[in-house]
Amino acid sequence: MFCWLLTSAMLVPKAVGEWSVKDVMGHVSAWEDAYVEATVEYHRGLRPKIFDIDWDREGDVVNARLQQERAKTPVTETWRNLGRSHRAFVQA
Repeated sequence: MFCWLLTSAMLVPKAVGEWSVKDVMGHVSAWEDAYVEATVEYHRGLRPKIFDIDWDREGDVVNARLQQERAKTPVTETWRNLGRSHRAFVQA
């Protein structure tokens, strides 16, 4: 269980660039989920959708959208999601 002090420290804005530690955890979890999805698509003989993104032009927009989607997720749920996504990532 998270203690209040640790949880509040994870929410401090601009701890890592413009993001909090919680934002970074959500970012890593989102990309691990994307990797797992791409792996499933690849094994089905499909071209992973992630390859269709022009990362030079759209990468920051995609990352900002993912961060906004996870902004209201509580830190304890973000932590659980990171553990779940990482286990799936390693298995993939």
